[in-house]
Formats: sequence, C-alpha cells, structure tokens
Amino acid sequence: MPWTVNFKLNHYLIVAWVVFRYSQGIANFLGKGGLLAFSKVAYLLLVAIAVKLISQGIIDIVTQLQ
Repeated sequence: MPWTVNFKLNHYLIVAWVVFRYSQGIANFLGKGGLLAFSKVAYLLLVAIAVKLISQGIIDIVTQLQ
C-alpha cells in the first residue's frame, strides 16, 4: 500500500476516533433537533450510495449480457 493511502487512512481513523471519543459532547451540543436533522442527512447519503451501487450493478450486468 502506498504511503499516501496509508497516511490518508490514518487521518480518517483519527477523525473517527475523535468523533466517537467526544460523541456525548457533540450530541449535547447539537441537541435533539440537531441530531434528528443530522441523522436524516446521513440516511439520505446512505440511500444515494445504495442507489448508485445498485444502478451501477444493473448497468454492468446489462452490458455483459449484450
């Protein structure tokens, strides 16, 4: 694995650790409404990723059948 990929991966892991470490404080700061809004945005992002993966899979299957 190139060192640049490893470097970026380490940064993502550090960010994830910080978010998990201070999750209670973040939740208190955002409040109930903020958490609800954030979760809806996260759900929307996950749905968009799922639609992209499914549509790309269907396109790949159709192009292989031709």
